Amino acid sequence: MPETGELVVDYLLGKRWKDDRDQEAAKREEERARARAAREAERAARQEERACARAAMDEVEFGLEDLFTEEEEDTKDAEEENADDQDPDNSLILKNIFVDATTEEREAAASQEATSDSLAAQGLPYPISPGCAVKRGSRKDQGSVYPPQLGNTVIPDAQLVLKDFHPNPRNVILEMDSPLIGPLWMQVQLLLHTSLQIYTATQFFNSIAKVKSTARGFRVGMALQFGDWVIAFLTHDNMFRPSYATSRLELPAQHINVYTNFKAFKAAKNSDAIKHPLIPTTVAKRTRLAIHAIQDNSHIWGGIGVYTIVEVFYLAGLSPFLTKAEVFNVPLRFARLLKAYYSYTANFHANVWALIQPLLHGNYFISVTNEQRLRYADWLYVYAKDRTQMPTRLRTLYAVAMNTFSFIGEDYAVRNPDWIFDVFEPTYLQPGLSRASNLGHLIFGCSAAEWSSAGFSAWDDSPLDQYFTQRGIDTSNANTYICGQNSYQPLFLPSKEMRTAWVRTLMYETNDGVVWTIQPTFPPQSVPFTHADCLYKANAAIAPASFVKREHSLFAYIVCYTKLWAVGPLDFCGIARITHKQSVPLVSLGFKLIVLNLIESPSAKTTQLSRVMFENA
Repeated sequence: MPETGELVVDYLLGKRWKDDRDQEAAKREEERARARAAREAERAARQEERACARAAMDEVEFGLEDLFTEEEEDTKDAEEENADDQDPDNSLILKNIFVDATTEEREAAASQEATSDSLAAQGLPYPISPGCAVKRGSRKDQGSVYPPQLGNTVIPDAQLVLKDFHPNPRNVILEMDSPLIGPLWMQVQLLLHTSLQIYTATQFFNSIAKVKSTARGFRVGMALQFGDWVIAFLTHDNMFRPSYATSRLELPAQHINVYTNFKAFKAAKNSDAIKHPLIPTTVAKRTRLAIHAIQDNSHIWGGIGVYTIVEVFYLAGLSPFLTKAEVFNVPLRFARLLKAYYSYTANFHANVWALIQPLLHGNYFISVTNEQRLRYADWLYVYAKDRTQMPTRLRTLYAVAMNTFSFIGEDYAVRNPDWIFDVFEPTYLQPGLSRASNLGHLIFGCSAAEWSSAGFSAWDDSPLDQYFTQRGIDTSNANTYICGQNSYQPLFLPSKEMRTAWVRTLMYETNDGVVWTIQPTFPPQSVPFTHADCLYKANAAIAPASFVKREHSLFAYIVCYTKLWAVGPLDFCGIARITHKQSVPLVSLGFKLIVLNLIESPSAKTTQLSRVMFENA
């Protein structure tokens, strides 16, 4: 599953930019067809004229000069047709790659006399060239920004043509082809604080590229100029990794998209879980929280990030304080987690474009007001929310679960299904449970035949069933950790009943970051059932956040009272903010704002840049 920001990338490149390029290509093909038809008509007219001339003259009079003229005209027609067929769309040819220098690179360039006045030394985006040693990524894993496959060839000479865009969790994959080196695949891994914007070349070079990175507040990690367009990866700290290969299978990150290929994704999850056990044998590792185990294994769970993990756990009805063993050793919990993962992604694929499309300026450039940023809070369930709206029946289950906690005193208590159940609402999983080959029989503890008889498409002998069989875990224990089937009649609620009650959220701080949830930590005397036969120590590193910390971490507070970024597709560095009711995009980060006033003069057809700096009050 892509993070929400990557879904926006998917729509910008897939639905908007690529579709527009396809339409332009279709128009060009129509123009070429008309040109070919005109040449054919002209050629036919010439041939008819020549036939008439031959008929009127004898062979002597129709001499060599006329034959040479005829041959030249035919050759010219053939060359024009060949040029039509082979000339690629200039807007899809990679002209160059531009980057912002890091602080170290900028200082190094400024210290050398030969480069002291260079763009790199000034902190402006500069074009890279063969032999460029610039690499980006994490400290331990970096990739070259310049395509190694080009060797000493400059990018314009390679004639790299963009053929397609492939969405992938936390990755942007561009497929290109060159008459010089053949296929070239580019993968940009969006590791942290990296977003994508599409500019016209005029916007980029006359505005963004004229503002120093220290002033604009974000860096141009990598900008790809295709014809008159620039696809820019904007970053706060250069935490992205470029990679190049001659085939897609050679790219380093090979995530399976849970939305487009759930069966392959599920099979891979089981395989990876066996190869890289999520439940190690040591007690210390088994007590690690499941949410942190998933984040530790991003190569298995591609796309789940800091805030989407708690959102998915809420949809699955799972407490974020369950250990790895309490999730991955329990069939219905593992199945619910996978279906929540799919359903969360499916909802975004179905609805995110409606959120983004009205905020595109000039078809591609995202710019928002604070009021528009606040709209994304309605998409969140628990993360940075003050209240979580929910169905009344889920609120009732929540109250019963909290009442159960209150009965645990100082005595030792095992967290088994005899007294504890999950606060779960199946309507959240409707996209996943309604599709063919779903895992409903595991979620509700029935056989595949029983699930099919209820009108659903069961996935008999699914990879998850096989996974638990290999681990010797029984999948037929009906209603484990579910508060009775009678709680879910009907199984799916209508949309009007999904926000009829609410619960105040809780924020906890851990060694691995903050956790938002509606469920408190388990009582310290409670012990996971998977550890009842061994020494268990509760995770003391989990503590409630202070009132002030929680209030200042709320989505609405960040948007309305700070210049910081919240979460979601409208809150990335480099996304423009519109303020003071102007139609001028404000690109902001930290405590400074840059006004990029892209006003095109009707007469001069030039783009002016206005920069206004605002200090944080």
